[in-house]
Amino acid sequence: MSPRYPPLRTSPFDPPPMLAEFRRHSPIVRVTLWDGRTAWLVTRFADARAVLRDRRFSADASDPNFPSLNPSQVVPNDRGGPARMAEPRHAEIRAMVADRFTTRAVETWRPLVNQIAEDQVSQLLAGGPPADLMTAYAVPVPLRMICWILGVPAADMPFVQRQSLLAISRAAESGRPALGAIREYVHRLVRDKEHRPGDDLISQLVRQQVRPGRLSHDELVDLALVLLVAGHATTASTIGLGALSLLEEPERFRQVRDDPTLLGAMADEFLRFHTVTADGAPRVATADVVVGGTLIRAGDAVVVSLASANRDESTFECPDTFDLRRDARQHLGFGYGGHRCLGQHLARLEIRVAFATLACRVPTLRLATPAAAVWVRHETFQHGIHELPVSW
Repeated sequence: MSPRYPPLRTSPFDPPPMLAEFRRHSPIVRVTLWDGRTAWLVTRFADARAVLRDRRFSADASDPNFPSLNPSQVVPNDRGGPARMAEPRHAEIRAMVADRFTTRAVETWRPLVNQIAEDQVSQLLAGGPPADLMTAYAVPVPLRMICWILGVPAADMPFVQRQSLLAISRAAESGRPALGAIREYVHRLVRDKEHRPGDDLISQLVRQQVRPGRLSHDELVDLALVLLVAGHATTASTIGLGALSLLEEPERFRQVRDDPTLLGAMADEFLRFHTVTADGAPRVATADVVVGGTLIRAGDAVVVSLASANRDESTFECPDTFDLRRDARQHLGFGYGGHRCLGQHLARLEIRVAFATLACRVPTLRLATPAAAVWVRHETFQHGIHELPVSW
């Protein structure tokens, strides 16, 4: 019988060892998913990019052969949102918001990201030491930013944060109700803005896309939901894990403090080394395709392990070593191809600003617990840690 997938990730620094074994000896291998169905697991960097850029591998979750990676994901379904939608509709909806998330557009938000980071550091300092860097800083910085972009009231942010974390649970009994609750919340939010639009992104889409009939209410709800959850949860995890990597060896944090030019490369190294999309990118083949010498038949389920691809020895030298000066820009932490993360430039900005502000305001920041004692969040399909106790 083929190996079970996905395996639990218990280390805050390294993917499950099984992935390295596959990458070296069986780079494209059949695995068994939680529901008993099988899928091809792609573990090498070159093969991963080949699958993700090939339109014959569909991200359409309404396909009956589309793989479900955990019990909280109900597939096939027609409510996967833009990230799980067939072409050409996926590209059409993506184009409606793409210009808001270009490098140039995101850069106009830098003053606000700076302000939010400064405010959260002030709250961190006022509440400690010691303090939990996750709840006081890593989560609020991207959460406040995406809520401002979408027009989510500040009073609703605790609900959004709580339900978002539950919604990425592997367990159906917690993941599905939470996803339903936050979807219902976004539905009400969109309906309110349809009646009383403001200056936020949802209101702009109401005026420019919904009213002219180019986007339905439900499609806007799905889009806003993806932006809201993915727009803060993945970045928060990366900031928390990145802080753990820096503070585990204090010399790393001192280097960032003393040389701010490291921040750009550091952000991409965080995204490569800590690839938070733990379970991978699911696809389904719509035609017979040969990848890495393996024939994948039409209708076969495929899972691309982004975490494994980002540790590929043939692409990254000493990939299991965190290197502040590595040029890791080609990493697959944001995916690749037509479904590459829409918010990648915003995430990079938030990560850079978050650490620049920490290094400046809290130069003596240190772990308040051994790195080995940090509680890994293994019950979700997004890699992360529950808390990060720090002192200064």
